[in-house]
Parts: sequence; structure tokens; C-alpha cells
Amino acid sequence: MATDWIRDALETVEPGNVVLTRSWDHYSPWFYLRHVEQFRPDVLWLDTRLIARSWYPQYIRRVAPERFRLAEPALNRLAPLAARFEAGDTFDTLALHQAYENAIYALSLGQPGAVYVDGLAKAPADWGHPMRYLKNARTTPRGLLIRALR
Repeated sequence: MATDWIRDALETVEPGNVVLTRSWDHYSPWFYLRHVEQFRPDVLWLDTRLIARSWYPQYIRRVAPERFRLAEPALNRLAPLAARFEAGDTFDTLALHQAYENAIYALSLGQPGAVYVDGLAKAPADWGHPMRYLKNARTTPRGLLIRALR
């Protein structure tokens, strides 16, 4: 059922675009489909909760080198703060959060192409994602996903 949901969700995503999620229940079946079955390798489905982990940008670099290159300055600003967070050291919470938001934007709406947000939602106002990560983008439903417009 989980992989069927991902297949259905990706029916409305044009080649080469990105999907943002905060749900491991959506990300893990996509990850399996992408890497085991080679399903829709043209789409990058990003787990925004992992962006602040030290290993995740290197994964993005490997599977989406151009998207990584365009977002690299923002990811480099996030890296030292994320390392302090992971190590349990003291860090500037506001600076980490701002760098995190900027990295999400740089990987998504800060680049050409469409951006989608998974449809997990408590209310249409945030679609399961704080919209500040998307710099007040307009949203419109698109199948099982929400398309964020610049």
C-alpha cells in the first residue's frame, strides 16, 4: 500500500522536480522505489527533517548533483551548525533554524522547476509543512501532492 501511494502521488510530478516531505512513512517507500526498483529516478523526494543531518547533503550530492551544486552555499552554512546540534554541543538555535529554512528553500523553490509537498496535512494553511520554509509560496492541490508556486 505504501509504495502504491508513492506511485500514485508521482503521477502528477513532472520529470526532474522535487517533492518535500516530513513523513518517514512517505519517504521510506519512495527511497525503496527509487533505489531498488529504479522507479522515477528523475524525481528527488527530500525528507526535510533529514536536511539538518550531516550525512544527508552528501546523499543529495550523489543523487542530484546539479540541485546540490545550486544549494551548496546554503548547505555549507548549515553544516557547522548541524554538526554542533548532532554532537549535543551548544549552538545558536535561531541561527540553526534560519540556516535550516534557507537550505530547504535553496533545495526547492530557490531553483528552477516545480516543487511539491506531500499531502499530509492538518489544515490547508500549512499542508504539514511550515510555509515559511517555502518563503510564502502559493499552494495548489495536484493529485495526492500539493504544488508550491513561486
